[in-house]
Amino acid sequence: MRQRSVLWLVVLAGCAGSGSSATPRATPTVVSITADDLRRDLTVFASDSFEGRETGTPAAFRAARFIAQRLAALGVEPGGDSLYLQRVPLIRDLFEPSTRIAVTQGGSTMTLAMGSAVVPFINLGPGAPTPKRSAEGDLVFAGYGMTTQGRKDFEGIKDPGKVIVMLHAAPPGITDSATRTLLESQSELQQRLLRAIQARPAAIVLLMTGPTREFYTQAAPEMMRSVSRAPGDQTTSDAQRGLPMILLGLAQPGSPLLPANWPADDAPQALAGRRFSARVDIRHEPFTAYNVVGIV
Repeated sequence: MRQRSVLWLVVLAGCAGSGSSATPRATPTVVSITADDLRRDLTVFASDSFEGRETGTPAAFRAARFIAQRLAALGVEPGGDSLYLQRVPLIRDLFEPSTRIAVTQGGSTMTLAMGSAVVPFINLGPGAPTPKRSAEGDLVFAGYGMTTQGRKDFEGIKDPGKVIVMLHAAPPGITDSATRTLLESQSELQQRLLRAIQARPAAIVLLMTGPTREFYTQAAPEMMRSVSRAPGDQTTSDAQRGLPMILLGLAQPGSPLLPANWPADDAPQALAGRRFSARVDIRHEPFTAYNVVGIV
């Protein structure tokens, strides 16, 4: 989760005091904000020197200080707990080196690289149940995780405790552009998860392919260093976590998570002889982030 919302205060107005009926009322003066003013500030704020302003980084503090300095220069009254800054206690969740995700087939085990291959969800946002941090089970490929367009991708999953792998994409046979856009959307990603959860799996793996690969390249870095409000996740065991383990990843030919002949073979099927195992260990790091507050 990133918290980058910034309150830009761009209105300054001053009114002269009222006089008697014999004295004409002064015309209010307004300090205008020009296009050049906005261009200057936004160019600085969006510059490479702020490095994206990710919450919890030195660049984020520099960005907050920049806004505070601009408010001070404009004469805006400070409204934070430390002049213009309002302290926000947060928790940064980082994966420990002991975190391990692997697929065993026969006598060999292939470890999946964190970040470049898969990333587990630590949390799904405020108020959502927490995914489990350990999982083990036989791998089942559920195609595109669909129950429409003539597909029955979950039909072969009869027993609970499987590790369900799905592609987050539109099947090649769908040519309608609006349908393809829907099947590649984030809302459809959520629907795929909800359908898979009905099968009571030990874990769910959603693999991005085609246009959805871009979503993974954007989401994975944030998932590798999740941020939440303090005190953060207080669960102590998987018995307290209400969801199966959920992972995002990239679909790649030869992956142990996919049929041997994928992408030519994208039919739902059990991946016979392959067993998935994962353990996610998290380190919690408290830190302080800052809102910037001014009063007009």
